[in-house]
Amino acid sequence: MHFEARHALEVPDVRGCDAHAVCECGGRDPEVVGGDEVAGGFEPRQLMTMELSIPEKQYGTPTARRELADVLLARLQATPGVQIAALSSILPARGWSPSTTIVAEDRPVPDAGTAPTAGYQLVSAGYFEAMGIPLLAGREFSTLDREDGQPVAIVSEATANHFWPGASALGRRVRAGDRGAWHSVVGVARNVTMYNWWDGVDYQRVYVPLRQGAGEGVLFVAVRTAVETAAIAPSLRESIRSVDRHLPSQRVQTMERAIQESSFGLNFLSVLMAICGGVAGLLAMVGIYGMMAYTVSARTHEFGVRIALGGTSRDMVWLTLKQAGQLTGIGLATGSALALLFGWALRSALFGLVSIDALTFAMIAAGLALVSLTAAYLPSRRTLRLDPAAVLRA
Repeated sequence: MHFEARHALEVPDVRGCDAHAVCECGGRDPEVVGGDEVAGGFEPRQLMTMELSIPEKQYGTPTARRELADVLLARLQATPGVQIAALSSILPARGWSPSTTIVAEDRPVPDAGTAPTAGYQLVSAGYFEAMGIPLLAGREFSTLDREDGQPVAIVSEATANHFWPGASALGRRVRAGDRGAWHSVVGVARNVTMYNWWDGVDYQRVYVPLRQGAGEGVLFVAVRTAVETAAIAPSLRESIRSVDRHLPSQRVQTMERAIQESSFGLNFLSVLMAICGGVAGLLAMVGIYGMMAYTVSARTHEFGVRIALGGTSRDMVWLTLKQAGQLTGIGLATGSALALLFGWALRSALFGLVSIDALTFAMIAAGLALVSLTAAYLPSRRTLRLDPAAVLRA
């Protein structure tokens, strides 16, 4: 029969449309996803950030910069609406993080040029609490971790797993660079994504107390607020001016805004994927309807013969819907498998941007099935008005 001859045309059409479900499910906004998936290990909400340029003329020595950091931290902490404030040499989504080679004291010294590298970050006491970064083991830095005390460090989970897989990192010693001091590991922190939102790789990272590092000409402020983050910005600027009215504060913005700006390309790509997925889905539904309707209409002579041999119009409608349902089921099953495979590949390549939402996926599949069955049902209703004799004469 004509219907069976066209099976190969209809099934790929349904299958191809279902594969477009991945594109429609893929658009996500790194700003609003939250800390676990894109912000990568910290809580970006209720977090205000800013960048301070430290004048070399007034604060040209490490001692001067350390003293400035202490005073700034005290003034920021005393600002109304501030839960906790912290300072750092870099923040996520605020630029490229400096890195250096890392050596573990109890591990073989690697050959020249093969030593692993890790992000190197100077942070004040309270940094992990302010950023919402959980510690997996050990303690956070305190005000007692000063330049005249024992050098200490907190390493990321990725760093601990690299040097001491299956063992505790606490009490081990690491060194940044070839001639740096040995720092005792006092804590292990959750991995944090700094800027590479698209690949989801957990890069190694070593944190050192701000007072135990030389510091540079830039300090970043992270403030966890108890009020609306935008409303507290003027108060933070005033607190900084009370320390040094010539100290410039730049890029005062929420962490969510910083993430949005740093992932602008991903936002654009997610919108583009959603648009392309919607257009592809619409075109495929039109194609499915047209193909199914044409196939059923082409069977008019067959229906006439069946009715002449004793079949009823209701039998023709039921037969058409049954066969259309079988084809639709095969197409959706094949398309779903391909869509899941394609979605998994995209999710691995574009971490945080692509996800497969079960509800959206099911709604698209249901919509395709409805279109296919409707396209089969409407032409088959014409059999209710068929004159078998006229059909046979034709």
